[in-house]
Amino acid sequence: MQKYNINKFIVTIIVLIGMSISFTSCLKETTNPPLYGYSTPNVIAFQDNGGPTGGGAGYGSTTSPFPLYQFAFDAATYVKNAASFSAIIIYGPNGTAPEDITVNVAFSQAALDSFNNVNSTNYVSPDPSIYSFPSSVVIKKGQSQAYVPIQLINSAKFNYSATYALPIAITSASYGAVSSNFASELNLFVIKNQYDGAYSLDIMTHGWAAYGISDNLPGSYPGGMDLVTAGAASVTLYNGTTGLGALQPAFTAGNAGATGFGATTPMFTFDPTTNKLISVVNTTAPDSRNRQLTLNTAVTDSRYDPATKTVYAAYLMTQNGRPTQYIYDTLVYTGSR
Repeated sequence: MQKYNINKFIVTIIVLIGMSISFTSCLKETTNPPLYGYSTPNVIAFQDNGGPTGGGAGYGSTTSPFPLYQFAFDAATYVKNAASFSAIIIYGPNGTAPEDITVNVAFSQAALDSFNNVNSTNYVSPDPSIYSFPSSVVIKKGQSQAYVPIQLINSAKFNYSATYALPIAITSASYGAVSSNFASELNLFVIKNQYDGAYSLDIMTHGWAAYGISDNLPGSYPGGMDLVTAGAASVTLYNGTTGLGALQPAFTAGNAGATGFGATTPMFTFDPTTNKLISVVNTTAPDSRNRQLTLNTAVTDSRYDPATKTVYAAYLMTQNGRPTQYIYDTLVYTGSR
């Protein structure tokens, strides 16, 4: 497992678990029924595993905060059905199990619904073909924790445009009290392919000078550009700095200002073996202008260069009643997005 490394496909797993230990001082048994926080003896709960992005990022309910954690997996392991992580269940707060304790766990849509409702998010649970985990684990006598291995499975039902959240919950234990506010865990994950990331963008256009668009004048686009995974070897453009979002970027005449073309969202698709750019399409439904994007086949070296992490893309935009707009992009990787 590699953390925070997007060299190949990576499955970014955001694990929102239990509650950060830093919050336990305000979660002692002050309500009725008791919350069974970490200060409660003989409690069975998910453990805060101390990730670098932890610390109460969101709330599943007013009594069940979920801190935010992020893990990254190299996609080479994912496509081999080898990507996995473990949820940690503890017997606490500081003791060891007096006997073997069987802890039952299950998928919990209620935990995900709670989180979405409180945080106004729209995370969706993955198809069962995408993951697996056992229905129970055992905290051995004399031990303080057990691991729930969660396997991510390379599945044709994976939706690359979705942000999945896998919610699991402790349903029962053969000994001790199941925590009320640490009994659920949310695991967010997406797949990021090797082209995904933040990039600087140099762009040159030609053909629409009559319509106030920069012509044959290269320029560095403000804020750069994100390439966002849209498929196993596909990415879409996104720029949050200019406010243009996913629109096809450009400059006005003389590179006086950044602009973008409405109803035009480019998606690049590469050959994962050769890294050649093999397709450029508009993923936004056409309006009356009928703007279309296609690969410029006259340029034969549109590609991704893995050595320099640079994308070279030459493509065409057409519109009813206008000549062809030629677009030339050079995107240089600057980091993960």
